[in-house]
Amino acid sequence: MAMRKRSSKQEMIAKWVGIIWIALAVLNLGILRLEAFPWRSICVMFMLCLAPFVYKSDKAKSDKFNIIDYAMIVVGIVAGVYGYVNAIALERRTIAFPTVFDAVLSACLIIGILIIVNRAYGKALTIIACAFLTYAYIGKYIPGIFHHRGYSIQRILGYGYSLEGFLGSAFGSAVSFVLLYIMFGNFLSTFGAGDFLMELSYKLMGRYRGGGAKVACLSSGLFGMISGSIVGNVVTTGSMTIPMMKRSGYKSHFAAAVEACSSSGGAIMPPVMGSTAFIMAEMTGIAYSDICRAAILPAVLFYFTLLVVIDLEALRLGLNPMDAKDIPSLKRIIQNIYFILPIVVLVFVMSVLKMSATRAAFYSIGSLLVIFLAAELVKNKKLSKAFLIDFGKKTLKVMEETSYNMLAILAACACAGMVCGVLNLSGMALKLSTMVLQLAGSHVWLACVLAMVIASVLGMGLPTAAAYMICAAVVAPALQKMGVSTLAANLFVMNFAVLSNVTPPVALGAYAAAGISKDNPIKVACTAFKLALVNFIVPFMYVTESALLLDGTPLRILQCTATSFAGAVIIAIAVQGVTFWKSKLTIIERVLFMACGFCFLQPSTLTDILGVTGAVVLIVGNLWLTKKNPKHVLVQNAEAE
Repeated sequence: MAMRKRSSKQEMIAKWVGIIWIALAVLNLGILRLEAFPWRSICVMFMLCLAPFVYKSDKAKSDKFNIIDYAMIVVGIVAGVYGYVNAIALERRTIAFPTVFDAVLSACLIIGILIIVNRAYGKALTIIACAFLTYAYIGKYIPGIFHHRGYSIQRILGYGYSLEGFLGSAFGSAVSFVLLYIMFGNFLSTFGAGDFLMELSYKLMGRYRGGGAKVACLSSGLFGMISGSIVGNVVTTGSMTIPMMKRSGYKSHFAAAVEACSSSGGAIMPPVMGSTAFIMAEMTGIAYSDICRAAILPAVLFYFTLLVVIDLEALRLGLNPMDAKDIPSLKRIIQNIYFILPIVVLVFVMSVLKMSATRAAFYSIGSLLVIFLAAELVKNKKLSKAFLIDFGKKTLKVMEETSYNMLAILAACACAGMVCGVLNLSGMALKLSTMVLQLAGSHVWLACVLAMVIASVLGMGLPTAAAYMICAAVVAPALQKMGVSTLAANLFVMNFAVLSNVTPPVALGAYAAAGISKDNPIKVACTAFKLALVNFIVPFMYVTESALLLDGTPLRILQCTATSFAGAVIIAIAVQGVTFWKSKLTIIERVLFMACGFCFLQPSTLTDILGVTGAVVLIVGNLWLTKKNPKHVLVQNAEAE
């Protein structure tokens, strides 16, 4: 990603273009409520006009605009005006009977979108989109399962410039509630909630052994929850947390791996869940509140496991809690506790009042602004002119940052929309789904393995939202045909799209963290994969046991919850090779502990009994060996593996 260093004039233009865009978005979502095609056309215009001010080509030797940058702006303006004025006619004809001008404009827009994606994310998604667009035309010449009836270039381009192409459901959700939640996250950060979340993490985790990594885990997870980009979150929070962990005594590769895992997990942590969950709600028709409720237990299990592994690593290294002087006082936390209220409002409005995600976002942003103003009144008894000016400047800054954040998200959604459009137009989505069913036979677990591999491979080098969309179009239907619920199938796909950020060999989140820690990227990625191991297993559990998605009898939910957490602890012990009673495990013991943990994670009463029995035998046996053989006793301050 090459960011353009803007001149003062360019900075001013970019700032006000972004502010006007976000102001129109808020006005439209709150009052105007334009139809899909005209509003999305306007957003395409702003995206293409703003992108040249933010991104430049990696090969560009200077920050001056070139002919491509100016062309993108011209195409954006033409597309915005043309799409808004002719919205009704375009919506009807582009999907099947586009005019020559429609096709030419679509080609220009596709090229512009691919340029933005290439500048923002690199070549991976660009190449995939180009390959699928090429397949849409040459598929008629390919024999076998990938053959289709064939379409003219004009038809393909017209289909792309429709609500089934790059202006599809993902793009629509991005320019509605995703935009609002990105804005909500920026408001929280700009108005001081970011500092509060960091201090809260210090207070909750700093007093425990190895507190630095636990603080990083909690704070990065909280930031990741309201962030639209895993890599962006790694870079933002990792610049603070990774050096802090290294100072605490953790090895640099371990510190980077913790940051990568923590930031990735934020994308599956309710109530905000990054941006991918909103796209899931739009594509599946499942209420966003239902998605959040179902994701609670897997997300908590993700961070619980990570904290257990961190604690065992701290125990193995003999690390101490953080210095008391670095931990904020309870009084300071209470003074700023009001920053939690907007998130409480968000949960209450969606879960209790059952309002839409869009209305919940408006209420949350409104409550944050009211609370911030009320806090100033309580503190100083008045709203001074200087405070109001600063308040206005911060609000404009939030709008500006939101517009920049949205560029990469919109481009990825538009690009993934092209791929999904080709999949639907050619019938390839159904063919691939059928292929998965044929390979898996009647075995749901085999279909899940295939889905995991496809999601992980597609997620390597792709933004999470784009990886999820493509996988949801290809493999989720296959799982649903085998009896897996729509919610479980899509959460399964989303989980592995997120975990692809810590899956070697191409793990973007881990690579970003490695750049900060100045360590080997592959070593960081492998360590992050090890830390997240339990979370590669959990999705296989909830596709066959809905209780893990809080769907079932209270007793069954309680049983699955208890055994899942027990299994997570046992597997964490096996991964780290040490126990909480300060003994080292042999290779054989680690394998047996791992097998025992798998028994806990398999949702059935028989495997639960086997897990409990095995755990008791292994723990008692290890305690006896430790007592008899001093070599089993953990040596403090041992070097990290």
